[in-house]
Amino acid sequence: MPAKQKRYFISARESREIVSSLIERHPELATLFPRLKVSLEAVEYETGKGIERVLLYEGRPVLVQKATGEVVPFVGALREGVRVKRVVVDQGAVRFILNGADVMGPGIVDVDDDVEEGDLVVVVDERYGAPLAVGYALRPASEMKERGKSVKNIHHAKDRATEVIRDLLSG
Repeated sequence: MPAKQKRYFISARESREIVSSLIERHPELATLFPRLKVSLEAVEYETGKGIERVLLYEGRPVLVQKATGEVVPFVGALREGVRVKRVVVDQGAVRFILNGADVMGPGIVDVDDDVEEGDLVVVVDERYGAPLAVGYALRPASEMKERGKSVKNIHHAKDRATEVIRDLLSG
């Protein structure tokens, strides 16, 4: 049984720093935070790589802070009209991505034309357009479908962060 997670509010200063830094790097995520004065709540949990946190804004999960300190949008928050560059994968790739695999070129069926190497992208399935993962493009859109890794999977819809939130919301 996984260890119990801690839930607490983080300081207004730390909240502001996290949000400002994220929006500076990824302006397209500004719509996640209608107000700049935010107070984030953290749900902290242990992973094999260290302590990670899901950050809640007004009770909704919006960000994941990895053990490395890196902050990315929570995959479920990307359904709410946030415009992040997209990579569409075929159904054969879905189970691998949901197990944490990076996205390989042959599984990609479509990609936004403006994707550049290093861009934050959301990986969606071709059937429903459901967000599967958040990651970083390892190459530009023109090379995405070639053999090899195309997207580094940072957070996916079946990882520990999602499991923690599912438990929190159901219990």
